[in-house]
Amino acid sequence: MLATVYALYSLKLGASPWQIGASWGLYNLVAGVGVIIVGRWIDGEGRNRLFIVSGYFLTIVGVALFLRATRPSQLYFIQCVNALGVALYMPAWKALYTRSEDRKRLASQWGLFDGSNMIAMAGAAVLAGYLVNINKYTLMFTVIIVLYGLSTIYSLQLKGKS
Repeated sequence: MLATVYALYSLKLGASPWQIGASWGLYNLVAGVGVIIVGRWIDGEGRNRLFIVSGYFLTIVGVALFLRATRPSQLYFIQCVNALGVALYMPAWKALYTRSEDRKRLASQWGLFDGSNMIAMAGAAVLAGYLVNINKYTLMFTVIIVLYGLSTIYSLQLKGKS
């Protein structure tokens, strides 16, 4: 949801195009390196639910920080917090999903997984644009926090290795 309007929000704070690109790049770098490291760690630990819940919680904190941001320089820290949250929950979710796959239908199941994510992102993009248009970011960030909160609660119900 945030990716759709991140540049607009950053401009509102006074960020230059370079700062917007650099902060988004930093997010992807930290998330990418973090996913690799956490993925290797999870393979040894097997505590998927702990990583998922911790990652969602950290992402809630990161999104809440957007509500308090007043300067472009704060975006770098906020993006790192969000990236670390993603790094914690993403490999754990994929590990759980992989364990539940029907080995005879791998392509269709991964197609469902990725296709569902893309459809959800399409709806989130439209919703984010609408919410920002009517309420100037506060409502959008609040909706994101609520959705991550609901995801955290759902994650606590996961079965299997915790």
